[in-house]
Amino acid sequence: MIALALTEARDDERKLEEEMRAAFEAMGFANVIRIGGSGKPDGTAEAHLAATEDGTVQRYKVGLEAKSGQPVTAHRLNVSGIARHMEDYSCDHHLVIGNGFATSTGDDSASVREINTHKQNTGKTITLMHIDDLARLVRIASAKRIGGLSRLRGLFKDCVTPEQSKEWVDALSVEEPERRPYQEILETIWQLVQEQPSEAVEYAAVVTELRHRNPSVRMTKTELIECCKAMQVLASGVVYARERTVEINRRPDLIVEDIRLAVGQYPEVERRTIHI
Repeated sequence: MIALALTEARDDERKLEEEMRAAFEAMGFANVIRIGGSGKPDGTAEAHLAATEDGTVQRYKVGLEAKSGQPVTAHRLNVSGIARHMEDYSCDHHLVIGNGFATSTGDDSASVREINTHKQNTGKTITLMHIDDLARLVRIASAKRIGGLSRLRGLFKDCVTPEQSKEWVDALSVEEPERRPYQEILETIWQLVQEQPSEAVEYAAVVTELRHRNPSVRMTKTELIECCKAMQVLASGVVYARERTVEINRRPDLIVEDIRLAVGQYPEVERRTIHI
């Protein structure tokens, strides 16, 4: 699983970069690309959100930075360098993950003051996060209906220090959201495959068929894609959530069992609030 791979890569620079990108893909971000190289971010990821009814733009772009090995010092963090990355790649936010940060001495540390000044001057934010907390976030986002990429933006907008990031994930972990209709989605995909075995199953068709179920399951195409991407993480190798289509290669009941087994490996505090 991606969450486990993240924690196991904490001392491997290249592997940690790869798993950070995989984590963002698993959470539903698009155009998750590798950049890397001197003076550049490790990568970027985009949240393709529709504008609000009044025309307010909601989509956003996040710069990605993975710091393996020892805790990240202020020199290694290099806030001014991150600010340049954000300008060069038109990022609204930037996430740095590591095994620890020198900023942990509190809100008055020099790096945190520099990050806050950057936010005041540009409106753009930099968030620091422990690797273990990103792994937790991936698990929670995969198993719960948390509000998608618009909700995740709260992490980037509101959190600077790794302690704040941990508190944000802690709060998310104890929420008890409504159950995701994995069983119903899988059964509907399976039904469409049986009806037209030579055709790929498009999300739009699944949304329509879900509404015709009894009882009806009403969800938007965006919500459906989020659910399918989550199942792709929880049932790796049997659910494939692509850009326009979704594919499953096991019976729905067996995939649901795979998902339950995956969630069963989560820490107890997370399992208690997940309903499959």
